[in-house]
Amino acid sequence: MILLITSAAYAQKVDSVKLKQLNLQKKLNSDPEKASQINTIQEAYKLEVELVLANKLLSSKEKLEKIQVLVEEKNKKFRAVLTGVQKDTYKPVVKPVTSASGNLIH
Repeated sequence: MILLITSAAYAQKVDSVKLKQLNLQKKLNSDPEKASQINTIQEAYKLEVELVLANKLLSSKEKLEKIQVLVEEKNKKFRAVLTGVQKDTYKPVVKPVTSASGNLIH
């Protein structure tokens, strides 16, 4: 029973990733490989931000500094992958940074 639920959740996540890649591919008018690269960069960035936010040893200022570095690294990776036109087309939405408790980090 647990295996079925886990398998269904995994399949749903895989479908979600494929859908994101297809949407990116269409939006960027690119090949599947480039869309996959962009999606991988974005997902890795999200995970790294979540880890920073969950780190209870860091102050809000330290978290913000680390996240700013992560944003710069992500943008550098995007610039390396995207063409000039694609850079203008793909503007990832930057959400306000909040802590695990939901408080906005300044």
